Amino acid sequence: MRSCIDVTLYQTRAGDSIPFDGVDTEVLGPPEPYLENEARNENSIVLKLTHGQTSFLLTGDAEDDQEAQLVDQYGDQLQATVLKAGHHGSASSTRGQLLDAVDPETVIISSAYDSQYGHPDPAVLERLADRSIPAYWTGTHGDIVLVSNGEAISVRTQQSAPTDPLAIRDGSPIEPGSGGEVTERQTFGSGTVAPVQTPVATDGGTPAGDGALEIETVNADAEGTDRENLNDEYVVFRNGGDTELELSGWTVSDAAGATYTIPAGYTLPAGETVTLHTGSGTDTQTELYWGSGSPIWNNDGDTVTVRNSDGDIVRQETYE
Repeated sequence: MRSCIDVTLYQTRAGDSIPFDGVDTEVLGPPEPYLENEARNENSIVLKLTHGQTSFLLTGDAEDDQEAQLVDQYGDQLQATVLKAGHHGSASSTRGQLLDAVDPETVIISSAYDSQYGHPDPAVLERLADRSIPAYWTGTHGDIVLVSNGEAISVRTQQSAPTDPLAIRDGSPIEPGSGGEVTERQTFGSGTVAPVQTPVATDGGTPAGDGALEIETVNADAEGTDRENLNDEYVVFRNGGDTELELSGWTVSDAAGATYTIPAGYTLPAGETVTLHTGSGTDTQTELYWGSGSPIWNNDGDTVTVRNSDGDIVRQETYE
């Protein structure tokens, strides 16, 4: 039997705080008196961690009754940059009322890909999609590491996978406990670090110099209604170098984390362009199709991020 010594244990309730250097840790639950005859899930420990301008809300296994109590008790004090989905993505948690109060930039879901309970529940994913909240899921992203400098939060994961809630199961499963380094996928928060334009890497690590991939055009505002004319929403990329670029497995994503993967075997010749349309169609050398059923690029501003097959950012630009 393993034993632990010198471990500080806290018995804590709403209104307490836990000391951590540089982090304000508020205990928001369980309340006094307990809810639902002391039911465990409905009396989970709920923590809000604040570091500078960034914050994290951790609701444990809280379900609808405790979530309602939190909203009634704290209201907009629940606002946080990151929300961990309650009860591993169960339908009884992460309800609309809580999501609207927290207004998170992203939601983290912790459950196995083949969860016996079917987590995350489709109802939770629908709620996130309705609010355009990207989601990171341990079932497809693997380890998820959040790093804050007090102004921005960097999301780092083992593997790249969709963050569109309705496409979250399209990612490749990853077993819990699988080893591997994490790579930055996105940043969130007020005071977010300005995007950096990085020279493209043709071999996955060596700057390409004159062979840099360029974002030539972003046509975010399609003619007519965007949703009904998805192929008139597009991004044009140019190979401004002297040699062709091997783009197999590279990804293109927006600020919300919607991600497109360039097909295997695709290369862009020197000096040539390729147009990535949001809608569906047949890929050619000069036309690629995201296959999305809804608009990707915000008309009033967004960030285009291109990553190579290793997940490294090779081009990132913001338009307004």
